[in-house]
Amino acid sequence: MAIGFHLIGDVEDVRPWVSSYDVLVLPSRLDGRPVVVLEALALGVPVIVSSVGGLPELVRDGVNGFLCQPRMIDEFVDRLTKLALDREVLQRMKEAARRSAERNLDARKMLSSYEQGLKALIQSANLREQSASRAD
Repeated sequence: MAIGFHLIGDVEDVRPWVSSYDVLVLPSRLDGRPVVVLEALALGVPVIVSSVGGLPELVRDGVNGFLCQPRMIDEFVDRLTKLALDREVLQRMKEAARRSAERNLDARKMLSSYEQGLKALIQSANLREQSASRAD
């Protein structure tokens, strides 16, 4: 089994590159909802990421990837080693990554969720405004 990495620089379309990965590792100290993680999951690539920002919402620890504590490099190394040595677990995670993306990252579902959230926010603001007007 060959283990290695390549630094490729800027590319026009990341899909061919990301889909060739066994796993994506993103040891962030601070992150929101990185597009590369969304792309990896959609392509069936499990991820090993820091448990920061929106990443815990995307990654089910031990299912479609692993969540690690920021700055705990040994934790990242342990998870990566586990996947390198246990190809069956890696394969299950690849399948789970794709399923989780199909279930949770559908653009229509995401837009609908955003729309519902924005409507609730506007309704809440309108109610506060009405309440404040009555108090005057």
